[in-house]
Amino acid sequence: MPIFATDDSAARKTAAPPSLRLFRDISPWASLAVLSVIGLAMLSWSWLTWPDVFIDFGSELYTAWQMTAGKNLYLDVLSECGPLSTYLNALFFQLFGVGLHTLVYCNLAILAGIVFLLHRILAGISDRFTATISCAVFLTLFAFNQYIECGNYNYVCPYRHEMTHGIFLSLLALFCLFSFLQKQKLCWLAGSGFFLGLVLLTKTEISMPAVAACGIGWVLSKWTEEPQGRPRLKNLLLFLAAAAVPPLVAFFLLSLKMPAPKALLGVLGSWPYALHPAFSGSPYFQFGLGFDHPLANLTKMLAWSAGYGVLFAPLAMLCLVRDRFHQRSVQAAVLFVGVVLGVWFWRREWIEWLEMARPLPLAMLALGAVSFAQFLRLRRRNQISPRFILRGMMIVFSFLLLGKMILNTRIYHYGFALAMPASLLLVTAITGWLPSRLDRRGGDGILFRALALALISAFIIAHFQFTQFWFGRKIFLVSRNSDSFYAEMSRGAPFDAAVEEIKKRLSPGETLASYPNALMLNYLTRRANPSLYTAIMPHELQYFGEEKILESLRRRPPDYIALVHEGTSLWGARFFGQDYAVQIDTWITGHYQRVALFGEMPFQSNQFGVLLLKLKKSPAQKMPDPARVAGKSDPQP
Repeated sequence: MPIFATDDSAARKTAAPPSLRLFRDISPWASLAVLSVIGLAMLSWSWLTWPDVFIDFGSELYTAWQMTAGKNLYLDVLSECGPLSTYLNALFFQLFGVGLHTLVYCNLAILAGIVFLLHRILAGISDRFTATISCAVFLTLFAFNQYIECGNYNYVCPYRHEMTHGIFLSLLALFCLFSFLQKQKLCWLAGSGFFLGLVLLTKTEISMPAVAACGIGWVLSKWTEEPQGRPRLKNLLLFLAAAAVPPLVAFFLLSLKMPAPKALLGVLGSWPYALHPAFSGSPYFQFGLGFDHPLANLTKMLAWSAGYGVLFAPLAMLCLVRDRFHQRSVQAAVLFVGVVLGVWFWRREWIEWLEMARPLPLAMLALGAVSFAQFLRLRRRNQISPRFILRGMMIVFSFLLLGKMILNTRIYHYGFALAMPASLLLVTAITGWLPSRLDRRGGDGILFRALALALISAFIIAHFQFTQFWFGRKIFLVSRNSDSFYAEMSRGAPFDAAVEEIKKRLSPGETLASYPNALMLNYLTRRANPSLYTAIMPHELQYFGEEKILESLRRRPPDYIALVHEGTSLWGARFFGQDYAVQIDTWITGHYQRVALFGEMPFQSNQFGVLLLKLKKSPAQKMPDPARVAGKSDPQP
């Protein structure tokens, strides 16, 4: 079977509107070729620009590396997420060698799997041509791009692998449930439950929508034909049993190395953090939700929604009057006007392109309302199909993913994952569902689809400008060999100089702490942080308590500390040692001496710099690491 084949039957093709049949019949291999070319082009353009020089992705590398060195997750290395992604990355390091490029290649394979699943799912609820267009949008807007100064928000070097792994596994769970409803084979049902169980081991903002989407699938399946000899309750129990396997296995394996309550917290992953006011009540979280200025953000959402309505409603009305545009020359003229409009919109500086995802929550609600109305109609006819159920699952999944950014929806930042499914569903609606409906009502679906594609192209090109700006600044090669990547000169050069100095100055057994949040420095120098608390950000300080973190430093002082500049205003405090962690900074100042400065002095301005400090030790009084002497570890949080 071709890779991008769908479940299109001869009856479906025959019933397709004539002007759209050509697009429905696009070759699966043509889809594969188009998406491969686009993916390779984006990969080449973005090559080695994906991670941020010190924020977030360094933690992913450091944690996986420490796991390969024999450290235990949650005991020796903290994590705010479930265990799945960390253990998977550690496995990749064990199999293919420790290196940033190892995760790059493995993540590219996962990215290909996401494209494959997206195409199969979107083709299942529309047609192959629409699915190809939507996947092209995914590759050009979400997979590799950068829209703000901080990298990490892409599918090659994500800020948290739980996001990309969770998306992949969620799509697998939905696709397997859809396949079960089609083929009634229990292996698909067990697979769906198992993959959903794996999703539960990632992050809360992914697992909740996945559970809800599978739940709506089960509810809607009530109106499908009952498989003979297989009671629905038994099928549901099999699904739930399969979903319980990954969390139970994870709990069992973790409990072999730690007390059961701590193993349970590990399986729960990000739930304890998500429910704590240090995270959920932080200015950063409120900004992400849009709750910092709810009325202003709601106004923006409504304004952008009205703008979309003003743009697409006239086009739809225009294409409904098909008789007036029966001549291809007139249609070509209308299409030309649409392209000109698209280019005009693209060139307008007053358009805030990065705000254009604002209407996505309302768009998903509108699609949900239309689907619900269709459900009521189909239920009376007993015509609920697996394709309709798959569409319902995707709408629920896409809408709930937006929960973390409900009033501040965006495709940048967390939106690279959370807004992606909703964006692709909207593209599917305006390039597939709506043109098909126009055709059935005597309109010109092809014309509407062509105009929509012109506007989408303008949207993509406009976002390319942001990406080109940030890619163009990344001209400095940080590190070497399998850990190399590009960064902007202002941060990359001082950071790389610090890496080289630490490699020369520190012996392999000496330890390093990088504060407030720069584990990339530890990873690139292959120097471990002896403390359990490897980052000291305002929310972590509030969650764990400053005294507990300070006690950890007193018990196991690192040989060197690197203070790496980072502004944390969004978390409610601007600078380390001045606006938060004052006691910790005082202790560091009293016990460490300055060794070297790379770039500007940290926490003094907006300029980047790294300050390297060395622990003061006199020949008569050394400060041994208690864990090295007695084999003890930090008290657990």
